[in-house]
Formats: sequence, C-alpha cells, structure tokens
Amino acid sequence: MKKKKVFKNETKALEACFDLWLWLALNPNMFKYEASIWKRNGGWLTYCRADCPCCEYASNRIVTEYCPNCPIKWPGSRCQSDKSPFWKWEQTLSLSDRTKYALEICVLSLEAIERIQNEHY
Repeated sequence: MKKKKVFKNETKALEACFDLWLWLALNPNMFKYEASIWKRNGGWLTYCRADCPCCEYASNRIVTEYCPNCPIKWPGSRCQSDKSPFWKWEQTLSLSDRTKYALEICVLSLEAIERIQNEHY
C-alpha cells in the first residue's frame, strides 16, 4: 500500500515548518508535539514523522534514510548536528535561547522556500 502524501510539495512542507517553529518561538516553554498546528491540538495538520513537516516530506521521497532529502540546509548538514539550531533548541533549558533557535529555524525555512522558488524561475 502506498503511503499518502501529507504535503503536495516541499514548499508546503516548509511553510508548515515555518508555522511550527514560529509558534515554538512564541511559546518557548512548549514542545513540538504541543504546537497548535497539529489536529490533536485544534490545528490543521494530522501527522508528521518526528513531529516535523520537513521530515515527513523527505520521508515520502525515499524509504530509508531521509535526511539527505530534507529541503532545509542545516548548519552541519542535518538537523541533529550539534551545529544545528534544532539540536541547540533541544539541548537548552533557557527560554530565551529556545526562542532564538526556533527563530533561526524559521529563517532556514524561509531561505529554503526562496532557494526553491529561485530554482523554478
């Protein structure tokens, strides 16, 4: 059985990623699974692998290792790298740092959208 796609293209996944991390920047004491974008929390998005729209999009493109298909260009080459704002967000207890790193991920999402648009025009 073929897996149903959650996002029709990478731009839609990146827009959802931006929404997720903007919410987390505004709510630094919360976690990804608590974000308002999820249907279980009253939002519009039913499910994403690792509670990440980009992970979900990338996993639809290849069955096993999906990190190389992530549309975000992470510092250190993947989100779990210790250079990545996601890794730093996961590690810190400081609410101001969590806001800072969440906003950095928002910027990375927007940069990826811009890169994709430039590739198509």
